[in-house]
Amino acid sequence: MLNLSPTSRTDRPSANGARRRRALSRYVARQAGKKGYSFEPGALAGPEGLIGGAAVALLVAVALVLRRPDFAWAPYAAFWTCLADPGGGMTRRLRVMTAFIVCGGLVAGLVSAFAAPSGLASGALLSALVGLLIYVGLSSSGMGGVGVLVGVVAVVAAEQPVGAADAVMGALVFFLGGALTMILCLATVACVPPTRRSPREDRAPPADPRALSHAVLAAIAVMATYTAVHALSLAYPQWATVAAVVVVRPDVHASRRRTIERVAGSLIGAAAAAPLILAVKESWALVPPIFLLAAAAITLRKVNYTLFVSFLTPLFIVIGATMVPSLAHQAAASRAEDNMIGSVLATLGCALVWGGWRLVGARMPRRLKTSG
Repeated sequence: MLNLSPTSRTDRPSANGARRRRALSRYVARQAGKKGYSFEPGALAGPEGLIGGAAVALLVAVALVLRRPDFAWAPYAAFWTCLADPGGGMTRRLRVMTAFIVCGGLVAGLVSAFAAPSGLASGALLSALVGLLIYVGLSSSGMGGVGVLVGVVAVVAAEQPVGAADAVMGALVFFLGGALTMILCLATVACVPPTRRSPREDRAPPADPRALSHAVLAAIAVMATYTAVHALSLAYPQWATVAAVVVVRPDVHASRRRTIERVAGSLIGAAAAAPLILAVKESWALVPPIFLLAAAAITLRKVNYTLFVSFLTPLFIVIGATMVPSLAHQAAASRAEDNMIGSVLATLGCALVWGGWRLVGARMPRRLKTSG
């Protein structure tokens, strides 16, 4: 008679193997946490990665068919929309992604239309806008990621000054790329049988109590980085400023960890992108690598930040090489250099601001410290 019980000998090896894999994953995550770095093997997002990768590659292919390099806003919007997706219930996902698409498209159009030549005034306006976006996002329930991502859009648009007509077209292209990606994400999930979730998973997280300090630090980091990269005449100044936006945290230790992770990922990604864009001469041949890179980045975005950036960096380098092949030879080195500069400046800004705040706090009368 066949033994069909769950504890049959034929099932024991696979069950033991699964337990060993789970134990190994927990061990790796604990060891990474002890050193201050996150590593969550259970946070793989394979289906989302495939959907996002397909959307990004499809929109790059459309840009090639239309022969419109300015259509690059569409694949960027598609990728950022995937990052904005909070997961959980359908209503929450629709609300958050729609907020990002609408705000991102408006910011992309307005900032690129009114972008001025580099200078202190331009840097001050950009830093104030980024700080405001991050503050509004973090102060709203479940919108913290949207504020940071729209701040990234503002930084990129500030380095792409265009006329009013082209700015409107850029905003429409952004809406199109983001909306198409959101529809694909929601429609695909709707076709999958729902899994049991606790009510907490569908509940938006509360507003961040440190929203103001985070926004102020981000504004300072953007101002310092924007001024420095234009003084150095970097080839891609937007990526340095983007790095400053995403690595800054409300405390210097978290910013330092994120800086190390981003610099390491940028170096790995740039090294991987360089031979690819130099070896491939036809833009169409880069579409499959774009799909793979986008899918891997989205899949790993919550697993480990260094791994995420290792795929994010070559993705954006290859998209740029596809849209403007003449600049492909310098993209990899410039991207790595700009990310390092922006990340380091953001960390130094956090250290200076928090160091000064602690110094002021140490000299405050006790009654002022306890009066708020």
